[in-house]
Amino acid sequence: MNNEEVSLYIKRLREAAGMTSADLATKSGVSRQTISKLERGGTVRFDTIVRILEAIGPGEVDTLQNVFYSRLRVGFGSVGNGPSTQDVVSRI
Repeated sequence: MNNEEVSLYIKRLREAAGMTSADLATKSGVSRQTISKLERGGTVRFDTIVRILEAIGPGEVDTLQNVFYSRLRVGFGSVGNGPSTQDVVSRI
């Protein structure tokens, strides 16, 4: 999963939750500038992404983690049964 995919995923989740970037900043404790940077494809720390996802809704960290691990399994030769990033993003 690359920065662009994570950025799109988080932005769509935020919008689907009816939150502005300012709302998400307040709820997550992450600055609005950092959220904007992330949504534009910038690099932020993983723990920051986790805080943002937790503020959007329960289970979002697990969903992103499942996508990531399913890609790792495929990359190491196993068949990944989890959803692809595209599948997850398209459902939002």
